[in-house]
Amino acid sequence: GIPIEKSFKKMLPDYAFRETEFQALLSAFRQYYKEYEQENLTLFPHIKEVLQKLKSLGKRLYVVSSKHSVALKRNLEYLDIAVYFEGVVGSDQVEHYKPAPDGVLYILKTYRIDPEDSIMIGDASFDIQMGKAAGIKTCAVSWGAHSFEDLDNEAPNFLINHVEDLLKL
Repeated sequence: GIPIEKSFKKMLPDYAFRETEFQALLSAFRQYYKEYEQENLTLFPHIKEVLQKLKSLGKRLYVVSSKHSVALKRNLEYLDIAVYFEGVVGSDQVEHYKPAPDGVLYILKTYRIDPEDSIMIGDASFDIQMGKAAGIKTCAVSWGAHSFEDLDNEAPNFLINHVEDLLKL
């Protein structure tokens, strides 16, 4: 998805937020989200086993998210999958959010990763656009946010329907 800062402005395009008002709205949302997030956090079936297998195969895994990094790290810990990721980048750590390539480029530079050896895996059109903009291969997964058709329209290098297919990349 897109960062909540953009979402609010997109939902109310004709409303001119005052900065203090907008910050209060963001603060209230983040407090509400923190209070109720765990009720809505679940992993797709087989994700944890696939992450374990990828890690055991020596794959270096990272997360680039539209979420604020504090919430992102908290979510990964709650889901008990934080240990599988070498690094995470939240929307607060980059100047331009998805679909801009900033998050991927930050990871490539920070962790000295060759773009040729990288692949962006995502469930949203913005993920595929971000990977392409960063000059890396892309893989769309059909079990998440966007429909198969929307993802296919982005022309990813790979488009998969089953979690276990991640092991074939």
